[in-house]
Amino acid sequence: MPKREELVLLRTSERGVWGQCHQQWAWRFIDNLQPRTSSPPLEFGTLWHKAMADYYIPGKKRGPHPAKSFKLYFDSDVASKFRLRNSDAEWDDALELGVAMAENYVDEFGRDSKIEIIAPEMPFAYRMTDVGGQPFWVVGRFDALFRWLTTHEYGILEHKTAASISTAHLQMDEQAGTYFMFGRLWVKELQRRLIIPKGNLLELDMVLYNFARKAKPDPRPRDDAGIYLNKDGTQSKTQPPPYFARVPVYRDEEDSKRLVKRIRQQAWMMRQQREGKLPIIKTPSSGYPDRHCEACPFKAMCELHETNGDWRSYAEMNYDVEDNYAEYREDLKDAIHIDGT
Repeated sequence: MPKREELVLLRTSERGVWGQCHQQWAWRFIDNLQPRTSSPPLEFGTLWHKAMADYYIPGKKRGPHPAKSFKLYFDSDVASKFRLRNSDAEWDDALELGVAMAENYVDEFGRDSKIEIIAPEMPFAYRMTDVGGQPFWVVGRFDALFRWLTTHEYGILEHKTAASISTAHLQMDEQAGTYFMFGRLWVKELQRRLIIPKGNLLELDMVLYNFARKAKPDPRPRDDAGIYLNKDGTQSKTQPPPYFARVPVYRDEEDSKRLVKRIRQQAWMMRQQREGKLPIIKTPSSGYPDRHCEACPFKAMCELHETNGDWRSYAEMNYDVEDNYAEYREDLKDAIHIDGT
């Protein structure tokens, strides 16, 4: 039996890349290629998560203002300033944008007194076997376990930033299903270890997506109903899209069973591809609304690969080889481990 640290790790984002294009997955997770220049949207999301984690500390009180935390992490984590394109196709300085978003967030939700944080961000690891019997770890991080004081529901809080807020996909979202499935087991383990005090029994009800749109707040005045006004005080016909959205996602036992079956099948197919027993098939996007090739970190290299160009030299010049799971291997030391075999 392989040791814990020797087992294959699998997280939701890897399954997402694999489902989108096996070639992108192979370059990223088999060859471990990482662009030498990091993706600004990903960096921005990481900074936002850190600021939110500092704000939503255990209990009903809040931590430092997320604008202050965002600036602190930006100054310490980002070596050189990068720029992000907002939904209006304008360029914004990332630090200025993040601070403006955080200030707008607190203006919108205040101290968020209706949310009680039961447990802060914490890694988890769930041991499974694929359909061929090979063990692996499903790993991830929950942003926070919380209680909604108005409804007394318990949920996993998941912070998201996006250029535009779209929620139609959430009922089938793999991350929501994964968090609900393994979140319930995580909660039971927290209770068993008395990390959640004995007697404070709870059941996980939902995953709550906490969306923030990457845009500065509209400077125009608003009326009591929150409608933006023209200079003459009349209601403007042009209103900005929502800056924030909170969307609860509910799942049940049948959802969880299908998810576990799918993960085990996917893990088996990935293993067969790693071992060369199944082909790695490229999946070019066919156009709108898919268009995943446009955002692929291997787009230029893939075009060379498609025409039998010197893509290997391009890879050597533009990518480093890095372990995608380095942080998660460290997390294994502190993660809540659940044996599902």
